[in-house]
Amino acid sequence: MVTTPPGADPQTMSSLEIAELTGKEHFNVMRDIRVMLEALHGDGSKFGLIYRDAMNREKPCYGLPYDETITLMAGYDAALRFKIVRRWRELEQAKPALPNFSNPAEAPRAWAERYEGKQKALAQVAAMSLIISNCLAAAQTHGTLSHSTIASSTSLMDRVGSPSMTSVAIERDPLTPPI
Repeated sequence: MVTTPPGADPQTMSSLEIAELTGKEHFNVMRDIRVMLEALHGDGSKFGLIYRDAMNREKPCYGLPYDETITLMAGYDAALRFKIVRRWRELEQAKPALPNFSNPAEAPRAWAERYEGKQKALAQVAAMSLIISNCLAAAQTHGTLSHSTIASSTSLMDRVGSPSMTSVAIERDPLTPPI
């Protein structure tokens, strides 16, 4: 059992758990942690813990908080390191969620862009709804939906910037059973 020193953070992962998860010998994990903590903090003594082994002897181990645990574990797995690097690159290239409110022009500009994008999307949905209802009405009137009916509806689709359905309609009329 690992005993946590007084005042230590309870949200830690012990070197024993890390050894078990990675399939490594505990003494090797201890060495890796010692090297890592010296590189990161100059001294790893604040992470030191004591546990009792099967023979009830006191043995040293480490209790690592989240950041140090992930740093160590990523060092064991090249694929995990690569995923972390890729994700950070995505995060760094992502557009910030909130505008810079210290710039008096940036916040209204961001709001206007979002509003205009929403209006455009709503207009496309309305146009698509009109096309669908016209096609369904034609299908009910004629008992089937012909390629020409679909093609005539595409002119409205092209005006809202959606892809034309003509190529899809030529392949097979979805409302007419195959011959």
